[in-house]
Amino acid sequence: MSKKLFLVLSTFFIFTSGCALKELHVDTNKTQPLRSLSGKTGFTKVTGALTIGEIRDHRPEQKVIGQAKTGMFNTVTPIYLDIPAKDYVGEKLKRGLTARGLKVDGKNKYVLNGFIKKLTLGEFADGWSPEYAECYLSLDFNIYSSSTNQLTYSGTVEASVNGTNSAIDSTDSIGPALDTCMEYAVEKILNQDTLINAIGIKRDASSIVGTQ
Repeated sequence: MSKKLFLVLSTFFIFTSGCALKELHVDTNKTQPLRSLSGKTGFTKVTGALTIGEIRDHRPEQKVIGQAKTGMFNTVTPIYLDIPAKDYVGEKLKRGLTARGLKVDGKNKYVLNGFIKKLTLGEFADGWSPEYAECYLSLDFNIYSSSTNQLTYSGTVEASVNGTNSAIDSTDSIGPALDTCMEYAVEKILNQDTLINAIGIKRDASSIVGTQ
């Protein structure tokens, strides 16, 4: 083998090996919803109060949240969050509901407890088709009276997202896809008419309703 060919092959090996990650960690403090889906999740304005109580993670595997495809050869790479998924979901519910006008802090008339059935993150990358990040969430929740502990409402919300901020590499879009998925979940909670009526939340009829 010539020295020139050896140098080319060595450089190629270093380049492709360096691009693939052993693990992908999502920094939940720095993620923002996908730019490509900005304004499409909906933003339902409401008035009322609902305390976000305990969120439990009922997934069999609670550490690895999905798989990315990294490097030139789309190496399968496990995805981790920087905090437990239950903490992430609870915080995103609080922020999303607060942003839409709901009072979630302190003791309110009703409390929501949630149970994560499924939460997965991934990345579609086959080397031929356009890449995209994907997220799926299934969350069961119960709403109780804070004074009597009586069950007022039970429901399930499911949300899914396929999208990317880049047409070249969607790995950096995995965190944003997760945030967008939570935005859809918040919208779906606020657009369950039976729930709204049961706990006395008032919804602005002119606000935008998400459809995912």
